[in-house]
Amino acid sequence: MNSVIRSYRESLKGFNITYKESDLFIVADNKLKKKAYLSLLKYRRIIEQHIEENPEFLTSLKPLKFYSENIEEILDSMYFAGISAGVGPFAAVAGAIAEFVAKDLKEYSEDILVENGGDIYIFGKKDKFIQVYLPGFNNIGIKIDKNLLPIGICSSSSKIGHSLSFGKAELVVVLSKSGALADAFATKICNKLKKEDDLELVINEYKKNKKIEGCILFFKKRIAGWGKFELIKTTLEK
Repeated sequence: MNSVIRSYRESLKGFNITYKESDLFIVADNKLKKKAYLSLLKYRRIIEQHIEENPEFLTSLKPLKFYSENIEEILDSMYFAGISAGVGPFAAVAGAIAEFVAKDLKEYSEDILVENGGDIYIFGKKDKFIQVYLPGFNNIGIKIDKNLLPIGICSSSSKIGHSLSFGKAELVVVLSKSGALADAFATKICNKLKKEDDLELVINEYKKNKKIEGCILFFKKRIAGWGKFELIKTTLEK
């Protein structure tokens, strides 16, 4: 989902890596482009091989269960996220890749930000400031306290991007300790927002969910949400 970070990639010191559909932007203390590319390649191959053996993993819109003692951690996280949020496991793919690549790079860099199509995962010891890009909502950002890190921040929209959505929200942003969970819950919550009255229903349903650290809902001209973050005004160019 390209509405959270990509709008100001140019203002950050980092690098891009791409492989097939994956397009990652990475901010790190050191030059880790080769390591990042090998990490992305590793996880893409794990996922692609699993799809060859289990095609439903790619296509299912409903949660799937998969039992294996030897399942790769990234696949397990996607299955778990799908079951937790009530969506297909592949709804968690972008957030999961962002998280696992970030974990691989954490060994070499204290501060890491990995963005995968707008879904991001962050390690660090300082407060982070993330701009939300959404037409009609100008200069809105999120301040994330350093004590909440590491964190995944993922989004889903019925208006922007190519991802399938059954809702009508302009944008849903979810924060979770798990990138896969953030991605899956963003998809699920966005699917549920079809009319303005659904804002209160969604907040009541998900506010106490311990897997979610925060959520921001953009519906028509309204903004709602909850969680461990601060909405701020930004001055970054879009």
